[in-house]
Amino acid sequence: VELEAEQATVEWNPELTDVHRVVEAITGCGFDVDEPSERSSAGPSIVTTVMLAQVRVDGMTCQSCVRSVTAALRATAGVLDAAVELEPQGWARVSYDPHQTDAKSVMEAIEAAGFDAALDSVTDVESDTALGSTSAIQSADFANTPDTMDGRAFGSDHATQPLLDMQGARAHSGSGEAAYSFSSNKSGETLLDSEPLDATGSHISTQFEVRGMTCSSCVAAIERGLQDREGIHSVSVSLLAQRATVQHDSNVVSDTTIAQWIEGLGFEAKSLDAVSRVSKVSLNVYGMTCASCVGMVERSVRKERGVESVSVSLALETAVIEYRPSEIGVRKLVAVVESAGFDVLVADDAKNNTQLESLQRTRDILAWRRRFVQSLFFSIPVIFLAKIASHMAWSASIVHWQVVAGLPLGSLLQLLLTTPLQFVVGGRFYANAFKALRHGNANMDVLVTTGTSLAYFFSLFMLSWSVFHGNHPRPHCFFEAPAMLITFVSLGRYLENLAKGNASAALSTLMTLTPAQATLIIYDGGRVIDEKMIPTELIQVGDHLRVFPGERIPADGTLLEGGSQVDESTVTGEALPVRKSRGMQLVAGTVNGTGSFTMAASRVGADTTLAQIVQLVEEAQTAKAPIQAYADRVAQYFAPCVLLLALLTFLGWVLVS
Repeated sequence: VELEAEQATVEWNPELTDVHRVVEAITGCGFDVDEPSERSSAGPSIVTTVMLAQVRVDGMTCQSCVRSVTAALRATAGVLDAAVELEPQGWARVSYDPHQTDAKSVMEAIEAAGFDAALDSVTDVESDTALGSTSAIQSADFANTPDTMDGRAFGSDHATQPLLDMQGARAHSGSGEAAYSFSSNKSGETLLDSEPLDATGSHISTQFEVRGMTCSSCVAAIERGLQDREGIHSVSVSLLAQRATVQHDSNVVSDTTIAQWIEGLGFEAKSLDAVSRVSKVSLNVYGMTCASCVGMVERSVRKERGVESVSVSLALETAVIEYRPSEIGVRKLVAVVESAGFDVLVADDAKNNTQLESLQRTRDILAWRRRFVQSLFFSIPVIFLAKIASHMAWSASIVHWQVVAGLPLGSLLQLLLTTPLQFVVGGRFYANAFKALRHGNANMDVLVTTGTSLAYFFSLFMLSWSVFHGNHPRPHCFFEAPAMLITFVSLGRYLENLAKGNASAALSTLMTLTPAQATLIIYDGGRVIDEKMIPTELIQVGDHLRVFPGERIPADGTLLEGGSQVDESTVTGEALPVRKSRGMQLVAGTVNGTGSFTMAASRVGADTTLAQIVQLVEEAQTAKAPIQAYADRVAQYFAPCVLLLALLTFLGWVLVS
């Protein structure tokens, strides 16, 4: 449905319904509909002219830019489809109805999205006048363009569908959905063929939270480990956001399998946005005393339409409910449990809490700070014994005093201090290095483990050699090397996670802008009978909400009664409050001033402007610029090259000596 164009595009199966029933359904919602024009006996008429415009787009740097341009084009009235490419050059190929828009409007849509547009060519495409015709329609030839997209105008997964003259209504032909998609014949001509389309599609994008990544080598290991798997189309991993975005075929591989593959590479992974038609909510239920209470709650909830399953725990005082959001909402479920005589609270949103905790790197920051302090506790005495005490007159005799023949006191103390530092504090390096080597990767953990282990075991060997050798030579130990290396690397990891947490602080602040509760106005026959405080996650589209002075606006919506000054600086950056009156739009997360007003919620939850901003920031952090992708490719060869150079250096000294 397009608001500005005041038109609706409808797809239907003519064996089950007809255009008049579609019109009746729309009028039943309270809207006026223009009757469609008479159809010919050949079938529903369609737009007889399709224009193909090829536009050069400058300024795109990542896939987020591609998505922005694509969304801007497809939202333009009259545009049938759009395909945008970032590499090797920025191009947009747009098909549109010349009766509704033109090439200039297409370019303006791109420029409105923040990019420069230059028109390269416009080509007419003439189509049949009856839906279901199988004859091909010759279209534009992109053979002379810099990127022909393998001879296809839009690729195999884009289709331009015919439009009915009922302001864009589409029909089904037979049992399948009739549509037209671009393909290429042997002569290089772009043809428009009629073929059935999959109504749902299996190509989806899933985001994963990935824990345990410490450097670019980890990023490259995940991307390389997933890229060649069956069903995987593309992989983008962000070290900063600790996220992985995977484009995959849901019919071939599931998000659970992908998470297991990532865990098999040595990292922790969890899907954040697996696509599902069934939602799950956890409710805290208070007042249950026995098994009969549990049965009462389960029976009350299970009889509601749209409830898939319910599981109630008496010990934990929780009820986990799976439901279909299209048929029942969380607020209804809460009301059902309350009507059974129990107090109910919606459990905290674990997803948001986990995201905030991950972005702040709280656990990693605390863990690495603890490791740094522990390593500092052991390494300072080791460095003092090895580099200072052994060279001072008053302490040299004590350090070199032989506990047993060939075993100086200083070397023994260094061994006792370095051993827990090497295997307890440095145990995480060993675990990560083992996981990396098991999958054929060499990262920074492998370098740290190799360097510290060689220094430690060589020193232990020299100390043992001095004790058991007949002449008891003075041992040449290097216990201070692993101690200093583990300490400095732990400090680096601590500062790295601290910086990552600070870099994501703005996003974390955005996530906390939505208020926890909202005031719902309850009506009876058009009269206000009550006002009730409800959690913001229970707000539904169409709810009337009361916003008092100083409160944050809980959802996007329209102001109905009253007026106020609203501080929108958190969203728009405007320092001065904006005057809001009846009919004006309100944005979730902004702060109300001194007035009080009533609003109608139009977008709630993940559909609000604030939620979309958070999503865009997350996508921007996940999207990888070309130079970053190049740096990740170089990083995966860094550790092997360092190890190879070290081996060559060792062999060189062996040959020389």
